[in-house]
Amino acid sequence: MSGLLRSIGLHGTLAVAALALLLIVTASQSGRFSASTSSQTDTVDIAVEHREILSLHVQMSERDGQALVMIGQEGTETIAVSVPATWQRGEVRNASLDTITAEPPMLGFVRWQLPGNASVTFRVLHAPSQLLLHNPTNVPLKVSFVRVDLETDTVQQDVILVQEEAVVLE
Repeated sequence: MSGLLRSIGLHGTLAVAALALLLIVTASQSGRFSASTSSQTDTVDIAVEHREILSLHVQMSERDGQALVMIGQEGTETIAVSVPATWQRGEVRNASLDTITAEPPMLGFVRWQLPGNASVTFRVLHAPSQLLLHNPTNVPLKVSFVRVDLETDTVQQDVILVQEEAVVLE
């Protein structure tokens, strides 16, 4: 059992599982949810679990319908980041490969452990138009989002506070 799971205990694990199920039911009713990579997928859900106030960096670079999504953190704790199971882990920075661990896929998502000050890049075969970022722990989360379109040579940047409601990153 990972250190983060051990620290949140059985009730915390069950709460996260219930939250994931709630997200699936709610989002499937609104038609926004998909962990798949079909061409009709517009929005992809990502969840970030942490205990302390956290600064997170998300950068999405797109070209030819594919994307690289880099997720990095500035905190000292190990956090959990849930991304679609179809995303392929690539480059890891500021941590050894063996510290970036993944749990078995569940409900179309993989929950990755990301140690302090580390980042990981994922290869995404079908670039989403939006990322829906969830902060189920309700501890303040500052997100710096950069979207790079390599076909149009455009860059969009935003800084968002995620506390209670999920936030769309476009």
